[in-house]
Amino acid sequence: MKAGWYVLNYHNVDWENSLLTHALGGAVSPDIFRRHLSAFSRRGELISVQEGLKRLAEGVPFRRPAFSVWFDDGYSCVRKYALPICREFGITAAMSVCSRLALRQEMFWCAKLSYLSFVDGLRFLRSRLRPFGYERQENLKYWLFRNFTPQANAIIDEVYLRCSHEAFRSHAWKLFEDAQGIRELHKAGWLIANHSAGHYPLSDSDSPEYVRAQFQECDRFLDSLGAHERFYTVPFEYGRCAISEEYWAKLGLEGVLVKKQERISTPAAYRNRIIYRYTPITEYKSSRGIPIAALNVRHAIRYFLEKTRF
Repeated sequence: MKAGWYVLNYHNVDWENSLLTHALGGAVSPDIFRRHLSAFSRRGELISVQEGLKRLAEGVPFRRPAFSVWFDDGYSCVRKYALPICREFGITAAMSVCSRLALRQEMFWCAKLSYLSFVDGLRFLRSRLRPFGYERQENLKYWLFRNFTPQANAIIDEVYLRCSHEAFRSHAWKLFEDAQGIRELHKAGWLIANHSAGHYPLSDSDSPEYVRAQFQECDRFLDSLGAHERFYTVPFEYGRCAISEEYWAKLGLEGVLVKKQERISTPAAYRNRIIYRYTPITEYKSSRGIPIAALNVRHAIRYFLEKTRF
């Protein structure tokens, strides 16, 4: 395996899925996460995100593979489970958060879809979206990636409110970190990054004003916490939901763009204010469609290593 800095992108670390997360994927149990870090530490070295950034800034060469961990979305169980496991290995990580989720202004729209799929509520959503061009044979989530608008988001929320109880919705906020939880992670030495305000699909086809406003809203929230170091991660970042480096430069946001592009981060890229991450191994699928990490840790690590051959 080539020497360099590999930033591993995870999402959630938890023992179980809730109705809001069972259809999302990207979660790994604490015992599996610990075994992942152990396996990577034997393949190279585990380093904190800040240490990796320092080496890039100073142009210090990586003599062997170095691995760091970066979490997206701001799940509260990351602090509960992943934080102490990272401490066991002597590293700190990074977390990308969305301001509207942390401020309890708006539940993650994909989490609402997950809930609706469990309670047979998607049929109501499909019906409401048909006047806007949705066809029943289309995958609803991917249709929304291509056609996400404030109106579509409002319809999702309307159906979610119709199909859920107030007590459930109130309890559901515990899924994501609040401002105090984010402060505690920052005090623990974690890097806190901007994942946009509402975790909406963003791409080059959106107006620069719209995309810029999503990140600036989250900027203001993180600035209020004293926890913002001007690192930006784009929600989803696959298929239609991707922002090119050329488009990003037009936004005029002062900071580092963190891309999910299956590449080693290099000093040259960092000088251009870009670093790269690898797809979370928890989301690799076997031929049977089962997350590989759920089958066998050794299989998952081997699969990752095969993907990163040069």
